[in-house]
Amino acid sequence: MEMHEIYQRAFRLIDSRLATQAFQIDREPPSLRERYGMNVFGQSLLLARRLVEAGVPMITVYWPDRKEPEAFINNGVKDNVGVPAWDTHGYKVGKTPNFPSLRDKLLPALDLASTALLEDLTQRGLLAQTLVVWTGEFGRSPRINGDAGRDHYGNVFSAMLSGGGIRGGQVYGSSDRHGAFPLDNPVSADAFAATLYHCLGVPPETTIPDRLGRPVKVTEGEPIHALVERG
Repeated sequence: MEMHEIYQRAFRLIDSRLATQAFQIDREPPSLRERYGMNVFGQSLLLARRLVEAGVPMITVYWPDRKEPEAFINNGVKDNVGVPAWDTHGYKVGKTPNFPSLRDKLLPALDLASTALLEDLTQRGLLAQTLVVWTGEFGRSPRINGDAGRDHYGNVFSAMLSGGGIRGGQVYGSSDRHGAFPLDNPVSADAFAATLYHCLGVPPETTIPDRLGRPVKVTEGEPIHALVERG
């Protein structure tokens, strides 16, 4: 796609009446907004649900990097999740403390907003057709470091999936007792991607052309059939 075509698509989106309405989250009942959490992440998930209703095919919500403890969202409500994302390593100067931030700010806001999203999608009959994926690029080291925190760790970490053809109510795979390495049913990045594509109706053998027109498979993995409703 040429750059001018990308610009035109962006302008059509901005000029769309449907898109304008979807972004007006102040039309939602105050009780529902509070159910999601009056912080940037919670209101972003509420906006995501509105975009699902508007027919947007793919929506990405990032945990906001809010370094200012007195941060505010657009409607003037104070954001009480004022920490730099999940970058919690310890107590040194410039570091966000791990355990207090998880207990008091990060996990409560994540739990509240995530359950609100699933409840909301379910009540509106949208969850079965919406694949919800929570994931990051790495986990945390099983050993607490010398600064009372945990470090970046890529050998084992978790993701959560719901809706969109996922068979819920199960935990797939496990780590060893230290949380250091996979023990049962390790999942590769290719298998994870293939599972998502499967739920979206894209066969893993699907190819897309690169810039030179050569066919490239969307993934080299196979779907994890234990995770999907129709294996």
